[in-house]
Amino acid sequence: MQRRLAPALAAWRAQGPGALLRIQDHAKTVRTCLSCLLLSAS
Repeated sequence: MQRRLAPALAAWRAQGPGALLRIQDHAKTVRTCLSCLLLSAS
């Protein structure tokens, strides 16, 4: 988990606050995909 977050944190430090919104949006997309996978698996 830590290894996956490292690039996101590095990108945020490089790009500033604007990147944080992009990271949050990405996290939302990942969460949606995961819940879809869980629903289809059950």
